[in-house]
Amino acid sequence: MASNRLAQILIMLFIINCLIISLSNSTSIQLPRDGTLERVSNSNDQYNKDGWTTYTLESSSIARITVSEGGSFIYAWKLDRQTPNKLYFNNQLLDSVLDFKESNYIELTEGDTLKWVFSINDRNGGKAWIAFPNEYLSLSESTEFVKPINKPPGLNNLAPDVSSPQEVGCSINWTATAIDDDSDDLFYRFLINDMSKTSWRKENTWMWNTTGYEGKCKIEAQVRDGNHSKPENFDDNISTIFFIKKDRHDIYNLTIKADKSSPQVEGSTITFKILSNNLDLNDSLCRFFVRGRAATDWGTSPSLVWITNNSDIGTNKIEVQVKNMNSPNENKYIYSANMSYDIGLLIKDNEDIPTAIKFAESNNIIYIFIKGLHKISKPLEINNFPIKMIGLSKDSRITPADSNVECATYLNADNCSIMNISLEGFSESIIIHADNCTIENTNIFSDETAIKAEKSNNTTIINNIFHGDTNNEGVLLFIDNSAFIKIMNNTLDNSTNPIILASVGNSYLERNEIIYSNIGVEMIGCNGVDILNNSIKLSQKYGNFAYSFRICKNCENIRVVNNTIGGKACDDNSNSTNKWEKNCWKDLPCSEGQDKIIQRCKLYGKGSLDKNPKCCNGD
Repeated sequence: MASNRLAQILIMLFIINCLIISLSNSTSIQLPRDGTLERVSNSNDQYNKDGWTTYTLESSSIARITVSEGGSFIYAWKLDRQTPNKLYFNNQLLDSVLDFKESNYIELTEGDTLKWVFSINDRNGGKAWIAFPNEYLSLSESTEFVKPINKPPGLNNLAPDVSSPQEVGCSINWTATAIDDDSDDLFYRFLINDMSKTSWRKENTWMWNTTGYEGKCKIEAQVRDGNHSKPENFDDNISTIFFIKKDRHDIYNLTIKADKSSPQVEGSTITFKILSNNLDLNDSLCRFFVRGRAATDWGTSPSLVWITNNSDIGTNKIEVQVKNMNSPNENKYIYSANMSYDIGLLIKDNEDIPTAIKFAESNNIIYIFIKGLHKISKPLEINNFPIKMIGLSKDSRITPADSNVECATYLNADNCSIMNISLEGFSESIIIHADNCTIENTNIFSDETAIKAEKSNNTTIINNIFHGDTNNEGVLLFIDNSAFIKIMNNTLDNSTNPIILASVGNSYLERNEIIYSNIGVEMIGCNGVDILNNSIKLSQKYGNFAYSFRICKNCENIRVVNNTIGGKACDDNSNSTNKWEKNCWKDLPCSEGQDKIIQRCKLYGKGSLDKNPKCCNGD
C-alpha cells in the first residue's frame, strides 16, 4: 500500500516538473510594427480564452513575426468567410474555419521568422484573425501598434501615342502612369501650357485635339489621392514638351465635315465628307478610319456613311487619308485630317439612369441622352466624370418615385451639363458643387429651390424656365460663394424670392424675366456683379414690403443697368461703388415714383438720378 502511494507521488512530481519545463520553454515573439496586425477591441471578434490576445490581419497583406526567444509556440485563427479567401502560415494553407481553431505546438529557435499571408479573392473583401497567448508577447510590442504612414502617389511617366512633332489638327492620346504604395484611388488632371484641360478624374488617359495649337506646347499631368494636398492642389506632377507644326499642306485646307453635329445618340447615321479649297478630290484616293480601324478601303468617294451602334458609344477619332490616284505606294498617303465625334448612351422610358451614370463614369462616356419619363427613387449623383445629360425629346422628364426623394441631381464633377430635360416635383432639383457646369433649356417645377450652386465657378445657367410654389417661401436660384457665374435668358416665376446671390463675384445676371411676390433679386456680400437688361416684376399688387431689387450690406462694384423694375429697389451700402443707370421703375403711379422709392429705401451708389426714369408706363 505504501509502495503504491509512493508511486502516485512520483508520478505527480514528474507531471508537475514537465509542466514547469513546458512553461519555462514557451517562446517569445516580436509582433510587426508596420500596421499589418492590429489589436481587436470588439469582444465579438476576440478569441474567448483567458490569457490570449486577438489581432486582425490587414486584407491582402503579409504579417512577419520575429522569434526573439526559442521554445514552444501555439496560435489560433479564424476567417469571416470561407473560400475563396485563403490564409497561409509559413506557406501552408490553413483551414477556412469560421470559429477559432488552435494550431499544434511548434518548436521554434531564436531568429526564426513566422509568416501569415492573407489572400483576398472574394471581390467583397474579407477578414482574418490571429490570437496568441499573452506570455509570448513583450509588453511594448503588444500594447502599441504604429499604423503605416500613407504616402502620396508619384508620377513616373507621361507618354503620347505618337511622337513629337505632329501637324496641327491631329488628335493625340496621352497616358499618365502613377505609383501609389498604399493602393489608394488616384485622380488625374491634364493641362496644356499651365491651363487645365480636364477636371480631376480617375481616368489616367486624355485625348488632345491639337486644333488651335502651334509650336512648343507644355503637356502636364497631375495626380492626387485625396489624403494629402488640398482639393485644388496636387500630390505630384510631370510634364513634357510636345511640338505642333503648321500643316505643310495648309494651302489645301483639308477638313472633315459631318452632316450632324456631335454628339449624337447611339444608332444614329452620320455622313462625313472631305472638304478642301484647292485639292482636286476627283484625282485623289481616300480612305476613312474610325478609332484607328479602317472603315473604308482606298477609293474615289470623299464620303463616309457611319451607322453607329453601342460599340461606338464614347469619343471617336474620325480620320481621313488622301493620296494621289497614281501614287505608286499603296499605303503612302500625302494629306490627312481628323476630328473627334461623340456618340452618347441612350436611356429610354423608365430605364435605370443611376446605372447608366455609373457605366458612363467607368467607361469615359461623356453624353447620356434621356428619352421619356423616368421616376427615380434616390438622387442622381455625378461624382467622377464630366457627364452631360441631354433630353432627346420634348417629353424627357425626371420625377421622384415618392415624397422621400427631395433632390433630383447632385453635380459633384466639373464640366457637367443638364440640358433639355424637365425636372418636376423635387424640393431641390439641382445641387452643384463643381466648376464649369451648364444648366440649359431645362424646365424645372420646384417646391422650394430649382438650382443651388455652392463653391461653383464658371457655371452657366441659360435659357431655362423655373417655376416655384408661392405656398412655400422658396428661392428658385441660390448661388453661394461662387464666381464667374452667367445667369442669362431665364424665366423665374411663381416664387416669393426667385434669386439670392451670396458672396458671388465677377458674374452676370442678364436678360432674365423675374416674377416675384416678396423680393425679386437679393444680393449679400457680392463684388463685381453686373445686373443688365432684366425685367423684374411683382406678381401681385405693389405693397410696402415688396422689393424688386435689394442690395444688402458688404456689396461692392455692383452695376444695375437698363433693367425694368416693378417695385422698390434698395441699396444698403452707403458711399459704395455700386452704380445704378438707365433703369425704369414701371407700373408704379408717379406718386410712388422713383424719387420717393429712393428716399424711402436709402438708395446709395454713384448712378445719378436723372439716368433712371421715374415712370415708364406713361403716367
